[in-house]
Amino acid sequence: MNTKGKQIYTQIQPWLGRSLFTSSGELWHAKRKLITKAFHFQILQDFLPVMNQHVDTLMEDILPKHADTDKSVDITLLLKNYTMDVICEAAMGVNMDIQHNPDAAYPKAVACLTRVSVDKAVSCHDK
Repeated sequence: MNTKGKQIYTQIQPWLGRSLFTSSGELWHAKRKLITKAFHFQILQDFLPVMNQHVDTLMEDILPKHADTDKSVDITLLLKNYTMDVICEAAMGVNMDIQHNPDAAYPKAVACLTRVSVDKAVSCHDK
């Protein structure tokens, strides 16, 4: 890894710790082996009802509001909200209903954390 790449990982390590994202070598391999089971086909299959429920919300409630307008739609934002709904319910068992409430505190906090992380990584990379 080049020096600038190492700087980025050094900057995010206090936040992420020695996680899969920031580790390498034997530590990375051990952590990767642990999470492999979480992505086994059967476990993902069990989450299909959650994914289907939230995609139904997207297809039946959210997208039709934009269908007959002459305005463009940021599909990235709609898919991000769908993804957060799926992850929150599948991983934490909480239905956040972010697709209907995109201005709620949680999606705003995620957006803020993402912005801060990217800004930090970019400013570190530019040095």
